Amino acid sequence: INGTVSGNGGVANLEFSVVMPSTLQDLTAFLIAVADNGESLEESDEGNNASAAVAIDIVAEPSPDLITQSIAAPAAAVFGEELMVTLSGQNIGTSATTGGWADQVFLSSDMTLDESDTFIGIGFQSDPVVDGELYSIADVPVSLPLENSILPGAYFLIVKTDAFGQIPESDETNNVFVGTSIDISYPPLPDLTITSV
Repeated sequence: INGTVSGNGGVANLEFSVVMPSTLQDLTAFLIAVADNGESLEESDEGNNASAAVAIDIVAEPSPDLITQSIAAPAAAVFGEELMVTLSGQNIGTSATTGGWADQVFLSSDMTLDESDTFIGIGFQSDPVVDGELYSIADVPVSLPLENSILPGAYFLIVKTDAFGQIPESDETNNVFVGTSIDISYPPLPDLTITSV
């Protein structure tokens, strides 16, 4: 307070804004006001400067929450070819999306997305998706690499929804979906031999 408050029961009313940390979402918090918190004023009683606690329920601001639910792909494929896959998902949040986003597809030898996995394709969703609505991104091209370091066998197609963080979501931890496995083999390869020197 800048100024004076008269003694013998003088009252000052203050209004100000507070920002609730996201860690308190869906919890009950308590607001406590403390007068002269820096103890810059000499008072006759320093023990009565804190108000009674006022309970306040912290609710989340309505926001979208995107998840992938399936990826439609063939059960078998050949390295070096391009496949068309369909990504299906849902906005399980409490409000509509306000812009587009991108879903990335990775090839993985296990069911965990990490730096060892290979990026093979990307799909784009431009239309708004309201809360609770299902969506589908069809004909997403994915290119299976043909490299000596990637051997034939069973692999997983992993989708990372909203890969670039374009949509502020209520939950950013559920954006990775692991599809069923796909058997990938080598195509017919040339075999060079030396017939004479």
